[in-house]
Order: sequence, then structure tokens, then C-alpha cells
Amino acid sequence: MQDRAQPAPIDRRTVLKGGASLGLSLPAIGLASGSAASAEVCSALPATVPYRGRFYGCMVGGDYHTNKFVSWNNDIAIRFVAEETGSIKSFRWQCRHDGVPPPIYDNGFHSVGWGGQVTATLCRDRGDGPPDMSSAGAIAATRVNNGSSTPLVLRKQEVTWSFIRPGRVVCGRTYHLVFRNTHPTDFISINANFNWLTIPSEDPSGPGGPYYRSDWSFLTRARGKPWVDLRALPFVTFSYTNGIGIGISQDWIDMASVRPIDATKWVRQAFTVRDATYQADCLWFRAWSTDGVGDLVVRLVDGSGATVLESALPAGSLPVGDRKQIVVPWTRIDLGFVELRRDSFYALTFLGEGGASCGITAIRDGGVGQGFVTRNRWLSSRAETSDDAGATWIGWMIPGKSKTPRNDMMLPAGFGLVPA
Repeated sequence: MQDRAQPAPIDRRTVLKGGASLGLSLPAIGLASGSAASAEVCSALPATVPYRGRFYGCMVGGDYHTNKFVSWNNDIAIRFVAEETGSIKSFRWQCRHDGVPPPIYDNGFHSVGWGGQVTATLCRDRGDGPPDMSSAGAIAATRVNNGSSTPLVLRKQEVTWSFIRPGRVVCGRTYHLVFRNTHPTDFISINANFNWLTIPSEDPSGPGGPYYRSDWSFLTRARGKPWVDLRALPFVTFSYTNGIGIGISQDWIDMASVRPIDATKWVRQAFTVRDATYQADCLWFRAWSTDGVGDLVVRLVDGSGATVLESALPAGSLPVGDRKQIVVPWTRIDLGFVELRRDSFYALTFLGEGGASCGITAIRDGGVGQGFVTRNRWLSSRAETSDDAGATWIGWMIPGKSKTPRNDMMLPAGFGLVPA
């Protein structure tokens, strides 16, 4: 796969609380009215087990949903890098199919098939990208799951499969979860978020974003043919025997959830850090400019109203144009060092200055309610909008779909964490 050209350096003017200024200092802003309600919403959400992985926030990006068949002549492999050393006992994923027996396969959507006889195997990486599917490369496997039995009888269902014996993985090493179907005629499909981006093969700061090519990817192959990277983030999370979860849970991308950002229309992710104190060294997000004018200001405010960090990015350094016609890569801001303290409230805010007209797409959190176990997301949190320059805030609204503000939306943004 040809790597995407790297973007030109961004003129970042970042100010860190309690540290040296890297450029222009902008005035601090206190929490606006409506923040107390945000804190209450966050406090009501459940805490999770500690996780000491690479990110804090919603590192899920994509342009729409896609899926691929697991059939008698097509295999799927989910490639990932272990973020914790230990033993993986199970995984949760989303199975899509008709739920009706042959010959009626097509339900008018992309979910087809009855299920077949599917096995998933956890394999080591071969060293050059594909999975090592030899007996020596296999770490753990599930039993054969018959399509006519319980896990695979619904049209869309999130299911947890356990390995016969847990498979041990080592932090930083690459592994593959390979799905194979031995049924001679039937098949299922697996969902993922497709990216228009060409994901870089090596550079973690490239436009492919925080999950660059070797970290989380969705591979497919026809039997006997080479593996092909589909440039997608699969919906799968892994559970360790110690209770830790890693992975990418089910998240829905809806272009109707696009929100403008300018001098009066602001957006933010209001969140409370629940399980640990984290140290972050960078911030990732996906946003764009409609015309390249002005600055997009990114501001992190704590519960006291103090500005923890602030960065003004020239809008021309972002992707410029109509969101439906351009590819929006991830933008990375290097922070140096920022501490996110346990049981503390923060608001990551995006606003426009100097006539800026920008945009961002929120993602609906479909994973927590579906039993996915993962820490790579915003928890105790919700995306919010303001039409009066931060004076008041409400939950995200999706035009034509939301009659009341939603509490299950997340901005595509998050912090890169310093290894513990």
C-alpha cells in the first residue's frame, strides 16, 4: 500500500499551565453556565477498571461503516498491537447476517448469510505483516461456532467468544485474530469503520492517526491469495484474565452529526477522569476548515475554570473544503506534559477565532451499552455544543434524529499517554 504524503508542519502556538509558553498566550476562560449539569451527567456514568494503555479519549475515526464476509473462500484477520502483557481469555465482536436460512440471503442491506461454521484463532504476526497461521503461530482458538446455534441466529448481534484456553500476549508485539468459515455455502459479515485515508505504514504522526497501520487494521484475503488491508477499524475488544480490556468498541459515524465551529458556535468534550491519574504528551483530533480563514482554538479547561492548555492552529493547516468532498486526517498537537487527574472534571473545547469557519463530526457511542470492554474511549463523558460562545452548553443534537440532547456522543479526539 502506498503511503500518504506527510502534511506540512503546523504552526502551533501552545500554552501549558504551569510551564513555559511555546508562543502566543491567549486569555483563560472559566467554566460557563451549564457546566455543573455536565459534571452531574459525567458523575452518573459508571467507572471502569484501570487501564494503562496508550490513549485516553475517542481514537475512533472513519468515514462510514463497512463490512466483509467470512465465507468458504474468504478469511478475515484483525491485526492489533498488544497494549498490555498478559493472557487474553475472550473477545467481543459484532456479527452481521440475515438470520434466515438459505436460499433467502439478501435482506436489502449489507448483512447476509446464515452463519456457517466459524472459528477464530489468535495468531502471532509472521514478521512481515500477515498472520502466522501455522501450528507454531497459533496462540489460542475458539471452538467451532455453528451458524444455526445461539451466537449467530440474530440479524445483528454483539457476541462474546471465549478461547478454549487463554492466549498469552506481550505488550508491544503484533497479533492477529483470524476468522475462518468451513461451511461449503454459507457466510457471515463483520463490521468496521472504513477510512478514506491511506494509512501510513510506519510514521505514528502521519495523517492515518493514532491507530496507524500496524496497530489496528482489518485484513481480508481470498483463500490462496495475499492479504489486503481494507483501511478500516474493526469493532472488536479483547478481555484479559486480569479484567483489563483493549480494543475498539462499536461506534457509529453519522454525517448528520456534523457541527460547525466558529466564534459563537463552540463544541467540547466534557469528561471526568475516573479510574487513574494520567500523563499525556500529545492530543489527537479530526476537524476541518471550510475556507482556511482564521484559527481553530483548542482549549482544555479544568473544573476550577483554569486553562490547562491552549493551542491556536491556523485554519489553513487543516483540511479545507466541503466535508463530503475531502479526506479529513487526524491532527496531532505535541503537548510536552499534561496531567489528567483522577476524579477531576475537564472540558476539551474547540472554537473559532479570526473569522474561522470549521467543522467536526461527533461519533455515537454504541459500545458501552452493548457490552464491549475497552478503555480506548471517552468514559464518564459526553460531547456538548454551545451557540453562545460557551455561555451555555447542551448535549449533542443530530438534525432530523434527535428530539432531545444526547448523552452518548463523543468527539473524535483524545490524548496520547506517557507509558506508565
